[in-house]
Amino acid sequence: MKDFNIAALKRFFRLRNIIKMVSIVLAFVTYYLTFLNWAPTENFITMLQSPSRFNFYSGSSGGFYIQIGGYLDKKSKEEAKQGVNIPFPPFEKTTINSISTAGALDNWNRIITQEAAFGLVNEISTPPHDYAGSTAKNITPLYMERLHVFYRKRAFLNIVLDSSEVRDQPKPPKPTLKSKPDLYTMRFLKNSLINGGPHGSGTRLLTSYFLDAMNISNPNPLLSYNNKVGRDLFKKAKYDIHFAVVGDPLGWIDTLANDPAYGMISIDQELITKINLKFNINLQYANFKGKYEFDDVKQITTAGTIVNLVASQDISAKPIIDLLGMLEEAKPKDFEKKDGYKITDEKFQLEEIDFTKAKEMLKNERISIFQSFLLFIITVLLAEKIIHWILINFISRSKISKYYKISSQIYQNHLASLPQLFNGKYSLIAPNVDQDASAKIRDLCIGFQEIFDVIDKAYSDYKLESITKSDYKELEKEFNSIINVFHKGLYRQIFQAIRNGELIEQSSLDSFLVTGILDSNDYQELSGMAGKKQAQKRKILSAE
Repeated sequence: MKDFNIAALKRFFRLRNIIKMVSIVLAFVTYYLTFLNWAPTENFITMLQSPSRFNFYSGSSGGFYIQIGGYLDKKSKEEAKQGVNIPFPPFEKTTINSISTAGALDNWNRIITQEAAFGLVNEISTPPHDYAGSTAKNITPLYMERLHVFYRKRAFLNIVLDSSEVRDQPKPPKPTLKSKPDLYTMRFLKNSLINGGPHGSGTRLLTSYFLDAMNISNPNPLLSYNNKVGRDLFKKAKYDIHFAVVGDPLGWIDTLANDPAYGMISIDQELITKINLKFNINLQYANFKGKYEFDDVKQITTAGTIVNLVASQDISAKPIIDLLGMLEEAKPKDFEKKDGYKITDEKFQLEEIDFTKAKEMLKNERISIFQSFLLFIITVLLAEKIIHWILINFISRSKISKYYKISSQIYQNHLASLPQLFNGKYSLIAPNVDQDASAKIRDLCIGFQEIFDVIDKAYSDYKLESITKSDYKELEKEFNSIINVFHKGLYRQIFQAIRNGELIEQSSLDSFLVTGILDSNDYQELSGMAGKKQAQKRKILSAE
């Protein structure tokens, strides 16, 4: 049994089997590297590696980002419990884990540095040609969110009327954000406590843009409360102006907008254009019509920015389609208990932009697991054949080069010393009388044995498929040519020995014929010559 296992092991590790195994391994590597660069999220290997559980970075409390994240978290886990959930990557149900963040900028940072991550960002957090936009997957626009700027009316009057600059002026108008703000608005912005949103949020970034574009240098540092904490402190008069970039309609915004103690600051279109040019962003001119029903809704204008669904580069089409399908099914009632969301007859945030086109496009472009498997098999088989052919030919050429070199060395060792015996047609030239013909015959026999050994090894390599058929035929011609030279050389040496009077036994000639180092025609001729020479010697001996 032990001998059998060793023999089987030796057979298994023959060169042709090793080449086959190496070819298969390299074919897999070729497939992976090819599709890694060509279609990194849609190939059989990445489908097998694809996760089914994802983090969704949802922003801070009080906005609509976190409501979407909470809905997807709950919805995906409910769907995972329903029906058959095969615990295998291509078939496992997609589940979402919602994680609270500071906002859009924070979301970007997490998505580009982590795997299996979704998130929501707005266009102001990713200017054109920005690094983050090129290192994440931008899936689709979802809705527009607007900049809401609330102020406390009492604080406005107190700050403005307390100034000698405006004390004798007419009753101050409502504040408006312009490229060159009026005296009242400028006074208010310079002397107010302003909440610009938490660090890492799009709100804080946009607040800084607006203040910079209006040349406002407020001596007070920007506060950094999120919407949930900030709105409570705002109502307690802890600060005077509240900036919020959020999707609408939201219940707490509706409450502030209809509260006579608070007002909403309108934003001039010229200022929006100036900010776009200065900071290379894409703010849009917007309003709140159709979103809220407070007194000034028709007069208030603002800036809007599109919210995009983005993902880390490693996410394949299937979980994206699943996630978009869940958002497509979302209704206002799914959010009514979260952060005071207000159900109205107005247009729902997720109905503003038709993101379902992205889902349909992904469905049409993606390949099924079966198609991916077929492509995988075809690619690997084709790559294996090509790599196997390259390896076999490389090894084959290396081996015949080695055999050419060995054959050439044998020729030099045993035949190059006999140039006087041959011309191009192997015809006899005047021999060297002092030459030891018998010694040369022995040397040529040794050469014959060496060349036969080389031929045997080459044939063995050919049968083991480490030399190709075409290469072996080429090598065979070389061997035949050298053997032919050996035949002629041996014939000439035996012929010379007999002519010199040396006695060549018939048994030696017979052995030369049997071993193939002397052809039959030469054998017949030399046997006759040797016989005559022996007869002459016997006649001389008998005469003596």
